[in-house]
Amino acid sequence: MTDNAKPTASELRNATYAALDSKAVSEDARKLVDTLCEQITATELRQGRRQRKRLKKAAQLRMAVAGFVADLLRAHAYGNALVYRQLRPGSFTGEAVSYRTFITLYELLTEIGLVESWPGYNDTVQFDEGGPKLPYRGYATRFRATQRLLDFCADHGVRPETVHEHFVAALPEKPLVLKGTSTRNQYTYEKVRGRVLRFEPTAEAEFLEAEVRELNEFFDGFELRGGTHRGFIRVFNNGDDPKFSWNKGGRLYSHGKVNYQTMKRSERLRMTINGEAVCEIDIRASYLTIFHAWHDQQLDPMRDPYELPGFGKEARDVVKMWFVAAFGADGHPERWPRDFVKEYREETGRTLGKGRNLGRDYPIKSITPQALETYPLLRDLGKRKHAWAELMWQESAAMIETMLVLKRRHSIPSLSVHDSLIVPLSQGPLAAATLRRVYHQIIQVEPKLVLKTADGDEEVEHLGLEPVWIECERLDRERAERSLNGHGRQDRIASAEADDQDDFEDGVIDPQSDGQFGDTEDPATW
Repeated sequence: MTDNAKPTASELRNATYAALDSKAVSEDARKLVDTLCEQITATELRQGRRQRKRLKKAAQLRMAVAGFVADLLRAHAYGNALVYRQLRPGSFTGEAVSYRTFITLYELLTEIGLVESWPGYNDTVQFDEGGPKLPYRGYATRFRATQRLLDFCADHGVRPETVHEHFVAALPEKPLVLKGTSTRNQYTYEKVRGRVLRFEPTAEAEFLEAEVRELNEFFDGFELRGGTHRGFIRVFNNGDDPKFSWNKGGRLYSHGKVNYQTMKRSERLRMTINGEAVCEIDIRASYLTIFHAWHDQQLDPMRDPYELPGFGKEARDVVKMWFVAAFGADGHPERWPRDFVKEYREETGRTLGKGRNLGRDYPIKSITPQALETYPLLRDLGKRKHAWAELMWQESAAMIETMLVLKRRHSIPSLSVHDSLIVPLSQGPLAAATLRRVYHQIIQVEPKLVLKTADGDEEVEHLGLEPVWIECERLDRERAERSLNGHGRQDRIASAEADDQDDFEDGVIDPQSDGQFGDTEDPATW
């Protein structure tokens, strides 16, 4: 988009959300915010909007200015320069910035030429030439910083490309999010994400929210470089399902559109936590593993789950796409999703010099028979409605409990990427052992783990960790005892922590070891 050019319909649709929750952390940013607040106040007094300067609400104006400017600069750096915000009073309920303060802010910034805006509108669809245009999706008001505002910020030493050095988003105040069931648009058949739902602050909801707050506050004490993370939100899905009981969805998402989860794995592996390189522990074929566990079957941990007869190793990533599409659609996909087609074209364009057609290279119906022959249980995929939400819930439960055990027992920071876990490099073996044990306790099968570093991948078995089934008999006995005692979810966490402590006391894990991969003299036996 060129400066001052009217945005296209596509650009308007792809605006980013103005959360208004960032604060100035550098001296340059604080001076910038102070100067803008002074200009806004002077304009109000000159126009007669106010009789005197703000006193009690001056802090809220500063918060609104810092948050809005940060959102606008981030949009220039990482998006298409546009942000959106609903202007209904109800959309500001419970927010740190009030409706009246924001309306005053954006109107004055517009008047003095620092911000331009486009009113909200409804998108339409037309099926027949000459027929009526039917509204099917509404869009909120869009905003964009003018060149004058960008120059003003630059004069204060604050530029879009360095916005992360000057403004930091606050940790999410409400990290537990409940959404309704997603649907399909009746006209375009596009997926429409479930709307955010209100929920009662039950004991279960407060417990789940407290876990996320605990992880957010703990990691906030560490310095992450090479990536961005300002706390998690945990999103549960299908909240309008009569059978919902905080048991559908539940993934952790890094707060904000620009975050480490949106980076490529190769870029994530260049991050550091408190100056130390990181590793990423990946659960290979997690959904496929859990799906087989539902049928009391253990996937063979010694074979690559994405190698199918008739498809070589070069097709592994495409086969993986088929499984992602199948579990996401709760059935056998009949066509490749658009995002996968685009991703394949871009990837082959980078590696081969020319983008290729996914459907032509790998017709999806050629993969389905081989996948069903290799994994006969997948013939039943689709018989369990919204199975993806329950798969996600079990996977997220294992990931979050692992992160809590690492935090509570070992003071190890961790970041999740849905089915993988990022930890400091020196803590990789211990974190992998903890993840494998917790996953086994919740899912009741052993996961296949791969530890990835910037230097390459290594299967967890090669780190000197014995297979988890060595411990199965003892774990089953303990689980039976807890079941007889009527203990629930809290005991699963306590049990995992107690098991860790037993290993330290038994000398299995040496607390003085630096944890490097070659240290197998006292391997953790999980």
